[in-house]
Amino acid sequence: YYDDRCRVQFTADQQGAFSFVTTMPGKYKLGYYYRPAHIHYRVTAHGYREVVTQQYFSHDTSLGVNDPCDTCNSGSPELILDVRAPTADDLLQIAQLVSFPVNKVVEFNPVMSH
Repeated sequence: YYDDRCRVQFTADQQGAFSFVTTMPGKYKLGYYYRPAHIHYRVTAHGYREVVTQQYFSHDTSLGVNDPCDTCNSGSPELILDVRAPTADDLLQIAQLVSFPVNKVVEFNPVMSH
């Protein structure tokens, strides 16, 4: 479901895999500088500790020491995803699902622990 705060909730398959299509998020100003573009995740599963994290994108010039949030860990390699241009197959699949252009495709695998 989607709500008015730009959030979505979905269920993973038996192996814990999930996928979604989105547009690349933008930056926002914090003080005099901009936070890097990111997506927030809150992942829950019965029997596991909840994971709350953010996903950043490797092309962003506001990562790490350039991020005005010094506690957000935007320089941590495990939180930074490489973004690749979509393949022809990606575009064909996306074209069947959405009616607006999508210019980036990413993959993200959160790790949960007991």
